[in-house]
Amino acid sequence: MMMMIDGMKKFLSGISIVIVFITICCFQMLSITFAASKNVSVSYDPAAANFTKGHKSVIYIILGAQSDVIAAAKVSILATGGLKIIDVLSPLDLSNKPLVNVKTVDKMVSDKSVKETILVVSSTADLPSNIKIPVIVTGDKSGNLAIDKKDSQVIGANGNTYSFSESKASYITFSEDGKDRSTPPTATPLQANSVVTNLTLRFQGVKPTDVKTISIANVKVQLQQGSGQSAQFSLPQFIKVNMDDAGVWHGSAVFANVKPGKDYAILIKGPKHLQKRICENNPKEEKIGSYICTDGKLEITAGSDDINVSSITLMAGDLGIQDGILNGYDLSFVQNIMRKSSSSSLEDGDINYDGKVNKTDYDAVIYTLKNTSGLDQR
Repeated sequence: MMMMIDGMKKFLSGISIVIVFITICCFQMLSITFAASKNVSVSYDPAAANFTKGHKSVIYIILGAQSDVIAAAKVSILATGGLKIIDVLSPLDLSNKPLVNVKTVDKMVSDKSVKETILVVSSTADLPSNIKIPVIVTGDKSGNLAIDKKDSQVIGANGNTYSFSESKASYITFSEDGKDRSTPPTATPLQANSVVTNLTLRFQGVKPTDVKTISIANVKVQLQQGSGQSAQFSLPQFIKVNMDDAGVWHGSAVFANVKPGKDYAILIKGPKHLQKRICENNPKEEKIGSYICTDGKLEITAGSDDINVSSITLMAGDLGIQDGILNGYDLSFVQNIMRKSSSSSLEDGDINYDGKVNKTDYDAVIYTLKNTSGLDQR
């Protein structure tokens, strides 16, 4: 009799484990809705902001399950008005550290919405009760970013499905200079452990005598600490750079929660250029496009750091769809829009910013193709 009872206990225990596994991993297919005893809070950082028109920036959506822990989340995000969604990055904890035991099961992104299924695959004791989701946005006028509560849900480690509490959407406006004159400006305090990198850059083929603009927006900047599988990456920052009379560009990126160190590299990518990894201050190259490095030796100190990389060249080539590589698509892209003068053609294919797309732009792509290794393109 005792053997039968022990066997039944083991059988029921096995069934419970299977039920929990199915609940966590396959919750999209569940037709049963558990009684929700708690709400999931939703907040946005920033809750309101004003950016320069066309500039890319990061807005964080923060999900909180109170004292419970999140096992899986289906998140549907909507953008309205002039706001466009560019991408959604991997979830973080509240200190902006990547959640290493998190998988994105499925993600669909359009310029007005994103649907993403996030699964936490660590043990119950390690699961966070808050998940911070970075959303990269841009736009040309005001708009809102918000969770679609009807199409979103969170499952706790206990298998319960939780509903979303009421919350105000994140209200974002865009203007020519990034200033909202409808409300008094407020100072934005620098977060703890923040560093400012003041960059000096040079872009391939951009000459001060030919250029039609002195500002380039959406230059992507990211910090990397360490190398290999143990490397840690900051969230990307999208900055505007301005050109001086010598054809050199200047801009600053602010990174939060960055510890000072001497083992950093910095990743820089122009809006029509390949990404370049730079491992030291004042790097040199004998031939345009020849600089390559792997181990970071760049020192990042608390406060402000001046990083001059103008002696190497950011190579042109990633055009149209930003997939991070230079291939036949980019060559065909610039060929197809040569001698076209529409605003979209100039925005996407005018590599040297001289106000036209012609053989000079095509030759720049060909040069990059012949003179870079591709090691830093992603």
